Amino acid sequence: MEQSAAMFVIFLVFCSAISLASGEVNNTYFITAPGVFRPGQPFKLRVALSDAVTGSVNVACGIMGTKQKIMIASQSGTFSKGPTKEITLQIPHGVASTSVQYQLSVNGTGGAKFSEMKYIRFEEKGFTIYIQTDKAIYKPGQNVLMRIFGVNPDLKVYTGNLTVDILDPSGNKMAHWVNLNSQSGVIKREFLLSTQPVEGNWKISVTAAEDQKAEQVIEVKPYVLPKFEVKVNLPAYALEGQKQLLGAVDVKYTYGKGANGRANIQLYFKHLWLGQETLIRQRHSCC
Repeated sequence: MEQSAAMFVIFLVFCSAISLASGEVNNTYFITAPGVFRPGQPFKLRVALSDAVTGSVNVACGIMGTKQKIMIASQSGTFSKGPTKEITLQIPHGVASTSVQYQLSVNGTGGAKFSEMKYIRFEEKGFTIYIQTDKAIYKPGQNVLMRIFGVNPDLKVYTGNLTVDILDPSGNKMAHWVNLNSQSGVIKREFLLSTQPVEGNWKISVTAAEDQKAEQVIEVKPYVLPKFEVKVNLPAYALEGQKQLLGAVDVKYTYGKGANGRANIQLYFKHLWLGQETLIRQRHSCC
């Protein structure tokens, strides 16, 4: 529920009374802001002033951690009545979740005066990095094909620089690429395994925007694909007194074609204490 709630905006509605020469007039300020902020991502507030506001209003906003009392980002702008306008806080990279709570403060001066605060959440994941490989298991001497891209919360592709490392199971860096980027945002790379690599789980590690990281694990081991597959299809149970048990043996090559051969079929009953008792042993041709 917390993740889905982050997709909504919180509404900050500020109402105040300004004393004028002719008397008091109620003025309304409508400001919306996201309920979560992320490192390296812009944090946008939308400000709308009603027709009752006279003169321009200077709006200053900032995000501060309640524990260290350190201002993470701040910005100000001048607004007047009319269409809704934006004010953007640029959240820096490298922001760590060191505070229990974060406050968004908004203050207005000039044509209207107000001071309000709301608690918002911090999410360390600025955007999502995807690492795709052509398969999960590789044999020695094979080529590892990979495709890497990032997606921002607004679903736009990340087009900044990426750093990619290939690590063996011992943590040794076997490949290192820096400042990778493309106009499409998709990075393609290849890595050729040696004929005698360290067997086990290798890692593809990607770093972007200083503090955004992702990893993908691949396995390196010698293996041989089976030439064919045997499946035995039988009913789940047999009735007492039943004279026939009908089933089928299906043998196919890995590419789907049926295989020819002979199958030894054995039906046995397994006693709990006496062990295995063979009931039927037959030999059939398969095609």
